[in-house]
Amino acid sequence: MGRYRYFKKGEEFEDFVLNECFPDELFTIVEITPESSHRLNRRVESRLRPDFCFRDKKSGDTFWVEAKFRSRMYRDKVIWAESWQMERYKEFEKEKGQPVFLVLGLGGVSWDPMRIYAIPLKEIKYTGLYKSFLRDYEIKMTPIKYHGGVLL
Repeated sequence: MGRYRYFKKGEEFEDFVLNECFPDELFTIVEITPESSHRLNRRVESRLRPDFCFRDKKSGDTFWVEAKFRSRMYRDKVIWAESWQMERYKEFEKEKGQPVFLVLGLGGVSWDPMRIYAIPLKEIKYTGLYKSFLRDYEIKMTPIKYHGGVLL
């Protein structure tokens, strides 16, 4: 039950990101990581990529998003990934030459988080993100806007 609930929260937050943060009228979904691969006992290479690739309909710019939801902070920080995952995303960003963003939902429920942060991966140096760091990346309203390589 615990593992199922963990994946369910992740899927609920991914749906929130797709529908509320990056709606169809503003963004095209270029690529999406397969949801069902976690049920397999086999490695699926595309599952190693960030969750989504979007194209901004206004600018034509393409970027990637890794969506993570956390219920709460622990000791004023959020652990968003394991070290190997963060390094894998950084390597992916370098290889692709396209920006990757962490969209972090914090607090509330996975389908309606209390706070949303959109952080350029290039700005993230640690898997633990402190409140003081997150403050600069909080999104006040959805949908998210993309302008000049920055999510607003």
